[in-house]
Amino acid sequence: MMKQGERIATSPGAGLFLVLTSLVAVLLLGCQRMQDERPRPGPDDERAATVIRDCGSLDESLVLERRVELRKGGPDALLGDVDDVVMYGAGFLVLDIWVAKRVLVFAEDGDFMTMIGRHGEGPGEYFQPRAIAMNSRGEIVVENLNPPNYNIYTSSFAFSRMIPASTFDRILAAVRLLPASGGYFLYVPVRGGKRVVKVTRDFHIAGEFFDDEPGAQQAAVGGGDIAFSPLGTVWVGGIWRPTIGIFTTEGRFVGETGQHLLDKDFVPNADLLKQAASGGIRQTLELMRDRQTIQRILRFGRLMLVGHFVYDGCQHFDVYDAWGDLLKEQMRFCAKWQRIVASSEDVLIAADTSSPEVCASDSTLAILYLYRMAQ
Repeated sequence: MMKQGERIATSPGAGLFLVLTSLVAVLLLGCQRMQDERPRPGPDDERAATVIRDCGSLDESLVLERRVELRKGGPDALLGDVDDVVMYGAGFLVLDIWVAKRVLVFAEDGDFMTMIGRHGEGPGEYFQPRAIAMNSRGEIVVENLNPPNYNIYTSSFAFSRMIPASTFDRILAAVRLLPASGGYFLYVPVRGGKRVVKVTRDFHIAGEFFDDEPGAQQAAVGGGDIAFSPLGTVWVGGIWRPTIGIFTTEGRFVGETGQHLLDKDFVPNADLLKQAASGGIRQTLELMRDRQTIQRILRFGRLMLVGHFVYDGCQHFDVYDAWGDLLKEQMRFCAKWQRIVASSEDVLIAADTSSPEVCASDSTLAILYLYRMAQ
């Protein structure tokens, strides 16, 4: 029997064994805690996954919530196409990049309210609006491609300030503006591997992605899109490589998904451009038909939709859960005259700008269709 204060005599080997077993126990306990702390799929995740797996097409998984006719306003309130839609409390911000080249504001019932900015080269003006966003303070940002700058407007649509892109160390021509805490993420298709730039509300550079991680650089070659997942991670996809890089908001590379698309026929960007130069737009579209090129990344409830360019009259989406696991490949959205252009958490927004109903109308510029997931 041991007396109080008496120590156990152990050999050096036994002491080392005790240390190692203690270390292993700590590591196993730490791993168990990490597993316990990881978010787990909840009922909403499981319901969404079940709906997607049971449906043959994306159309079948959606329920139309409402239809909104965007009505004409003044002579400058033109709309030739709908490239992006931002929902806010009182209505919709609608961006037309290539046709009317305007940003219009509509009320919740579709009545025209105002146009943000106007054509020109001065502060608050633009010739080629490229991306729009609304931050948590209700400020609206319109990126102008020519000349390159960022115009910022108040929540009442009044011009606030302009930030020239030339104030950066290089021109940042963003394809997408993603509002984030304290600023924005810009998706910038520039050469050199730097694709996502984090800026403050006043567009001071706060960080950049893809500098150090080879996998991350590969995951975002080319243009593409950027979106937040339901878990708060940042999903980034490129036009010329079909995979999606997943990052923390601090820019740490978490992983890559969409690797199943790498087995598809792949035409390098340079070869595609050579073919386009020699064969024209029709041949280019033929080449892109079987290419799994990423066009849009949209959050839809607890799901992530990755849209691909497939030239067959329908939109094609790969559907993932919030963790990046593929639920179903190539789900088609083929609603006649409609095209999915945006999402707002649990709402998908499709636009119609070319149906006979729209073209024959003297009062309707476009029709928005708001969909939710079927239960």
